[in-house]
Amino acid sequence: MTENQKDIALLHADPGKLVVKYQTTIEIIIQKRMVNSGFYLYQEREELCQEVSLRLLEKADVIKKQYDEKRALLITFFSLKIVNICYQILREEKNKPRCEGINEGHADFSTGKHETDKEIYLLDEFKKFEVILKMFYRKRTKIELCLQILYRIPVLYFYFVNYCKKTAKSFFAVVTKLLPLNKDFTNKEIFHIITPYLNKCDRKNNTDAAAQRLMHNMIKSSIEQMNKGNESGVYDKEAFQALVEKYYDYKKNPKKIPFLLL
Repeated sequence: MTENQKDIALLHADPGKLVVKYQTTIEIIIQKRMVNSGFYLYQEREELCQEVSLRLLEKADVIKKQYDEKRALLITFFSLKIVNICYQILREEKNKPRCEGINEGHADFSTGKHETDKEIYLLDEFKKFEVILKMFYRKRTKIELCLQILYRIPVLYFYFVNYCKKTAKSFFAVVTKLLPLNKDFTNKEIFHIITPYLNKCDRKNNTDAAAQRLMHNMIKSSIEQMNKGNESGVYDKEAFQALVEKYYDYKKNPKKIPFLLL
């Protein structure tokens, strides 16, 4: 019996033991997605791990129905669920009323920064990201649209219009209908749906795999640019995605301070 088969057996027989087995995976994802990106303090990791573990257990029956061992290892599928739960927690936190004012300057003991410093830091990173987008010139509108679709960010209609007016309506409708945000999709599945529209707009004949490779290279290049001037490579794929998500959240309401949104 393979390790994946053992995990599947645990999922059906004792989901609690499987969640315990995956604790290291949960801790790594929370560190990268929630702590390193500045969403939560280092001291809050343990509480977050407990919350994520509980929510995974609550979703055990759903996971049993959704998981297809022909498509991915169970730990890969579980990791995606963990990431989604992390973002669900962030959305819930975002909607909670905040009593603190911006000038109160609460300290973050994990970094030695105050929240006002974090806000300034985020705005600087947003500006750096915008400079990188400008470097892509004519490809910028395509990159912005694809980034939001890939990272499961709600995409405003005008991004489709900015990219390609002639397909904006149909492209938007297809993404809304076939790629709902409440369901999980692999990058391969996403590109299978969006590549025909990308080809039509760009007058290309790329395969799904080729379109995915092009986007992967653009993301890789962007990460390299974001890491210039940063100590010890701040951005990996996860941290870059978190920045992009924050950026488009901020773009929807630039009057609000980006860190306090979270």
